[in-house]
Amino acid sequence: GKSQGPNRDECPPSILCRDCRAKNSTPECGPYTFQKDFELDSPCAVVRLHVEYVKATNHTNIYDDEVKQILIKMLHLFEIEQKHYQNSEYYYKPIPFKSNDNTGLIWSFARPSDDQQVYGFNIPNNMVVVVALDDIALIATKYYHDDYLAQRAQNLAHQIRKALAHHGIINFLGKKQKIPLLPRQRLMSIRNRTAYRRYTSRYSRNRTYGIRRRKYTQIRKDKNSKRRHLLSLLSDIDQPPMLNEKIWAFEVDGFGKYVQMDDANLPNLLGIALSGFKLGNDIASSVGINETNLYISTRRFALSQANPNFFLNLNHDLAGLGSHHVTAIRTRPGKICPRNCIWTLGLIIQSMTARTVQERDNCLKLLYETTDSTYLMHEGFFFSDPSRYNRDSFGWANAMMSILILNLLDPTAVNPSAQRAWAS
Repeated sequence: GKSQGPNRDECPPSILCRDCRAKNSTPECGPYTFQKDFELDSPCAVVRLHVEYVKATNHTNIYDDEVKQILIKMLHLFEIEQKHYQNSEYYYKPIPFKSNDNTGLIWSFARPSDDQQVYGFNIPNNMVVVVALDDIALIATKYYHDDYLAQRAQNLAHQIRKALAHHGIINFLGKKQKIPLLPRQRLMSIRNRTAYRRYTSRYSRNRTYGIRRRKYTQIRKDKNSKRRHLLSLLSDIDQPPMLNEKIWAFEVDGFGKYVQMDDANLPNLLGIALSGFKLGNDIASSVGINETNLYISTRRFALSQANPNFFLNLNHDLAGLGSHHVTAIRTRPGKICPRNCIWTLGLIIQSMTARTVQERDNCLKLLYETTDSTYLMHEGFFFSDPSRYNRDSFGWANAMMSILILNLLDPTAVNPSAQRAWAS
């Protein structure tokens, strides 16, 4: 909003923002623009809002000519970004890795976490687009009686489903992937590694800090045993997928490169079961996969240490899905979470998709015990000290927690698959 104004670190200098610092970014940010990220889930949330509103109120008069024009423009946007490098005029920041315009997937600049993507096609976001297109087709048929608009939406959804099946499914590497860094991330990584080496080199020369190999081996065995026990408490899954087992990628470039990770921000891979997305039997069988098994394998990966955003602390019995995105803000006295933050959104979605009552209840217990006596959901807390957190009250997580509790009023509600868990 205008009171907040442009993000000075993400917008270029202009008349409206003379102290903006992002000199490699364009176009300029206006008084009502915070930054120029293009995220696919944002327009999809508009469709979902209308669908849920009508479902709750039966007030169908909201589907007027203005809404129809919005839906048409949304389809036009998706069709343009299917071939971003050929048709799109959007530009915000330099993009180091080019993507393939001929995949059928929709290009976007930023992840749901607001961070710039490594590769152009975010898989969870494309799944959300498919769900939105199915809704648009239904709205066009039922309320506007426009068969052309409905068919256009259905055709685009079918193209994306096929593209997801052919480009979005990967073989699990069997370990954590070394994800390519964007130029700014690469610079920060070099600085952090240099500082760490300087810090540790002081002790590496001193024998009193050494540990005998036998003792180290025993410590490692004890930690592995405790890790398995902790994961068995928080989840019914204590092992990642097998090597080369099929899972969903997080991002792809359409040329064969991909990012193997998941993030707590929605939409994500963990929340696929709640999103309403389905490949369909015909497409799934054409690539030789079982869609349910594919999700289960992907979920096992997302909740394992092969995922760079899954954080685990053995000493404090803390584990959960987080994000490399950090909003270093809090108003109450105390320290922020600097990195390796377990996000409450990640624990909420894990609880919503839990395969057993025990897993669900353990996630709820962890959510309750990490509020630092505020009884509100934070953005994320430090994986070794829950009193170090970001955001005193995170509205998105509070809303999702409320939905989770309402679902749990039914004691058998382990996996409320009808609940949409993504938002803008």
